[in-house]
Amino acid sequence: MTKATVYYSGLVVWQPPAVYKSSCSIDVEFFPYDVQTCVLKLGSWTYDGFKVPCRTTTTQRAREAQSPSI
Repeated sequence: MTKATVYYSGLVVWQPPAVYKSSCSIDVEFFPYDVQTCVLKLGSWTYDGFKVPCRTTTTQRAREAQSPSI
């Protein structure tokens, strides 16, 4: 079951129950003081980017995924 939050302004926030996996080339020359960037391209088969804007938010779960404890 998925849930969408509808705000009085008309904003609808839906968090899809999905896990996105990706792999990128990395450069470890300056490890552990480096930063790696992996680009993901998301799209819709039905609507263009002006009708389905994607915005990122940082949640506790996202922070944990970005900095896993070793």
